[in-house]
This record gives sequence, C-alpha cells and structure tokens, in this order.
Amino acid sequence: MTESTKNNLSIDCTIRASVQAKMKMIIKRLLKQHGYPPDKTRKVLAVVMKQAGLTCQNESAWARYQAEMGMRVMVANAEQGVLL
Repeated sequence: MTESTKNNLSIDCTIRASVQAKMKMIIKRLLKQHGYPPDKTRKVLAVVMKQAGLTCQNESAWARYQAEMGMRVMVANAEQGVLL
C-alpha cells in the first residue's frame, strides 16, 4: 500500500480532488484485494489519506529544498566563472 501511495503522489495531492479520488480508489482496491473487512475500510482510508497528505507535504518540501540548493550551486558557479 505504501508503494502504491508513493507512486501516485503528486505535488498538488493535498489540493486537487481528482488526485485524492484516484488515491482513494487505489487504496480501496488494495484493501479489498487483501481481504480487509469492508466495515473498517472507511476508518483505514481516512488514516491512509492523512498519511499520504503528510508524505506529499514532505516530498514537496524536499523538492523545493533540492531546487533551492541547485539554484545556489548555479549562482556560486556563475560567480566563480565556472560553466557546467
């Protein structure tokens, strides 16, 4: 389930309803495939969606950090006259 969730994350997964709907569908399908009791699906789905939202925020923060660091390296190289 973790792998499927991570593979379907996008930068705007906490914002766009279509992305959330796709993730819910994948999670429900996985729960059903593995014989999870239908009466407990709603609670588990809420927990997994919350975790997916937190993971999405972490991934977005990490992507922003990497982009910022890449820009800093480019600026430092430009200041030193280094061309890549």
